[in-house]
Amino acid sequence: MHVFLKGPYGGQLLSAIARDGNNQMFPLAVAVAESENKSSWIWFLENLVSALGRCSGMVFISDRQKGLFEAVKKVTPANEHRFYMRHLYANFKLGGFKDKYEKDAMWEAACAYTQQGFQEKMDELKALNEAAHKWMLDQNVQNWARWKFSGLAKSAVIVNNLAESFNEMIMDARDKPIVTMLEMIRRQFMVRFQERLQYIQKFKGPLCPSIHKKLEGIKKWAKGCQCLYSRGRIFEVFNELKTYLVDLDNCICTCRRWDLRGIPCIHGVAAIYTDKGKPENYVHEFYHIST
Repeated sequence: MHVFLKGPYGGQLLSAIARDGNNQMFPLAVAVAESENKSSWIWFLENLVSALGRCSGMVFISDRQKGLFEAVKKVTPANEHRFYMRHLYANFKLGGFKDKYEKDAMWEAACAYTQQGFQEKMDELKALNEAAHKWMLDQNVQNWARWKFSGLAKSAVIVNNLAESFNEMIMDARDKPIVTMLEMIRRQFMVRFQERLQYIQKFKGPLCPSIHKKLEGIKKWAKGCQCLYSRGRIFEVFNELKTYLVDLDNCICTCRRWDLRGIPCIHGVAAIYTDKGKPENYVHEFYHIST
């Protein structure tokens, strides 16, 4: 993300904000640049990748800032780049598509986990407004349609709320001279990291608290599923007149929620219980307190 600076020297603060295993903000890097453009983003990303190392599971999500889309393709072309859906919807409205039903259809298409679900909502949008349907298809579908995402990042997010939280966190530093501002932000990072560490160490069990709470909710919904052995550790799960295949060895389900999020879906939990297992043991290691 980028933030306009209000100090005597102007410029912009470029930043990279990650999501930790408890689904909370984890600031990674900040830098000051004279303006937001392709060359600034390339410089920032080259330094970021140099510091972090190249990781196939790293995913970038942005509101398509000036030059950033091209910079990501140039510096780290192998990594996914997702568009911030609220920003895409703002552009959708600017294109003249302000009808509530059009909004609902485009959001539901973006949020669909499967190609079938995506296609149903896009057909619905086309029936409402062919121009709106064409506009969405022209916006690099692989960057905003959830069903197109790989499961490498174990995250299905299509919004960028953490960046907005970061912007609010550094509000008091933005009008200071550059070195003073960066020192204020560094200290905020330092204090936050220690506070989050102390917070997470209070919890018992394998999973981070927000993930534990989410899994407990999934367990309740899983009780409504019927589950049959297929072969090996593959199960056929029935839920709401639909059938899903769950592969416990590969931690995947045809609903794709487990694949993308790294947390067993309701069909996965039903299969795990049928296999006499514990759902906690199937949550991706990224969400474990030990990680």
